[in-house]
This record gives sequence, structure tokens and C-alpha cells, in this order.
Amino acid sequence: PGVSRDMIRRVLRQLKKDGEVECLGRGPDALWRKKKR
Repeated sequence: PGVSRDMIRRVLRQLKKDGEVECLGRGPDALWRKKKR
């Protein structure tokens, strides 16, 4: 509740760029999963 949607998007985008998470799907029902190292 204390975090804006823009901040969540920004953090997820950076984590994806760094290769730490991957997005499964698109839109509001998309799942984000940590990548195995």
C-alpha cells in the first residue's frame, strides 16, 4: 500500500535487466519468478 505502481514497475524492470527475475505472461495476470543461478 505504501509503494506506487510506478516504483514496482521500475524495480521489476531493473531486476529483469540484471537477470535476477523473469516475467511469465503479460498484463495484470503476469507472474514474476526468480531465476535460478
